[in-house]
Amino acid sequence: MNDEEGNGLQQVDVNLVPRSAQVATLMRARMHEGFEGLDIALAGVPIDGGSSFRAGSRHGPAQMREMSRLIRQAHYATGVAPFETCRIAAARSHRRHDHGRLQPHVRAALPDGRGGGEGEMGEMKPSAGKPAALMTCLMWMVLLCPLVLALSPGGRQETLALGYEIVQTYPHDPAAFSQGLFFQDGFLYESTGRRGQSVLRKVDLESGSVLQEVSLPTNLFGEGIAPFGDQIYQLTWQSGLGLIYDAGSFESTGQFRYAGEGWGLTQNGRYLIMSNGSSSLYFFDPATMRQVGRLPVYQGALPVSQLNELEFIKGFIYANVWHGNEILKISPDSGRVVARIDLSDLVARQEVSDPEAVLNGIAYDADNDRIFVTGKLWPNLYEIRLADGE
Repeated sequence: MNDEEGNGLQQVDVNLVPRSAQVATLMRARMHEGFEGLDIALAGVPIDGGSSFRAGSRHGPAQMREMSRLIRQAHYATGVAPFETCRIAAARSHRRHDHGRLQPHVRAALPDGRGGGEGEMGEMKPSAGKPAALMTCLMWMVLLCPLVLALSPGGRQETLALGYEIVQTYPHDPAAFSQGLFFQDGFLYESTGRRGQSVLRKVDLESGSVLQEVSLPTNLFGEGIAPFGDQIYQLTWQSGLGLIYDAGSFESTGQFRYAGEGWGLTQNGRYLIMSNGSSSLYFFDPATMRQVGRLPVYQGALPVSQLNELEFIKGFIYANVWHGNEILKISPDSGRVVARIDLSDLVARQEVSDPEAVLNGIAYDADNDRIFVTGKLWPNLYEIRLADGE
């Protein structure tokens, strides 16, 4: 992969036709998040025409993986394959000949995603005795295989879409930056975020009144919460510090440490289950707070990252996705997303100008089989009933 040795990958062109303006907007935003030194640009984004990502001169596998990641983000953010057409037009490997000119050495075309594999492989002509070129070709095929599987009809695995109805609407503190939520013994428990505003509170469901509250130190940003036994466990965002409270008095009973960020938290009766914004969930023994397992989460062939607030309901893990309008139903055995609940119309009801006022918060009343959802800075909390197929 060293250009001085004649094996530098010079250019990869991918022609994409977005399914919708939503996809195009999302991809524009993702492409300009500031990946320093990454020479990939979304050109034009005409909905009825072609849009190109280009990995420029001397870009290699890291850049291609980044492009693949961005396309996967569009897929799980919209719930459908993001492009009507995905054709990787050419992957060119070059070697420097004695006369100093760069010439094509391997050329390959990958199938059209809309055509279900109607595209054809181009010629592949590694020279005899040139294993480096062959390895280059194989490497690109390995890197691009997940992308092609994800965007081709044959590679997508359908996920059940669950409908819902609103059963009841309850008041919710519009100043609460909701990061964690659970329901126990007739009361809501909520963790709120933002430094200097983070609290753990006990809330009356009917009135929304705060019955009990404890503030976090001003340097901590509150995140997910979960009960276990007679204690409440609370994560913080970037401090790697977890807090433990007596469930009755809210008095501090301990702390624990974890690597990385803390996002969502729930429990399955045996382990605490934590998200950290990645595409995996982590299982902890509450007695020692040592990690005992990791569960990669997939929707079809694609990993689902940005997993946020969590709730364990009837043997499944329900998860918000940061800045997403869906709740995912995840098998704790396989990590597969088995169903999605699209709450876009509920999100659209919220008249909150803050761009971070997103869907976030799931609670379950096991005694009465009720599911509650809310969002950051939302003025209401909703009891919803899922359609058949739950």
